[in-house]
Amino acid sequence: MSKDSLQINNTKSKTLGFKDFWQNIALELGNARLKINPHAESIRFFLEADSDHKDFLKRLIHLSYKRCQCYHLNAGFDVNVVLDILGETCFHLQGSKEDDLLDIELLEEIAWLITRHYYDHIKMPQSMLLTETVTENALPNGSVLSMSHAKIRKANLQI
Repeated sequence: MSKDSLQINNTKSKTLGFKDFWQNIALELGNARLKINPHAESIRFFLEADSDHKDFLKRLIHLSYKRCQCYHLNAGFDVNVVLDILGETCFHLQGSKEDDLLDIELLEEIAWLITRHYYDHIKMPQSMLLTETVTENALPNGSVLSMSHAKIRKANLQI
């Protein structure tokens, strides 16, 4: 993204809401990829009717609503559930040979946006957290710092 791209507000201490979360993600992705109805009052009308979104995105959003046990669009929301659903969706698309490289890239971009803007809300397994102090020139044995935390995160538990 360019430097003049939309910046999502800092959400460190703020409780996430379903509608706000998906609207922020949709703004970053752009209307061509995900178009949210800002006036929706139920999950049924959450995506714009004239939107050209992929079916798997609609399933992903509805499944995140269901698994987070949301009872309205402003209900509390867990990004960890979305990361798990993103992994499941990617695994399903690849396994059923329905995947398109652009579909997988879209799922990865959503995961990247989540880690970029909602990192403080991601629950990391204890085994993945660095417990030693890392100096500039020394890394603890076995540390992998080149991959994003979301990709390392328990995404491969299903394998």
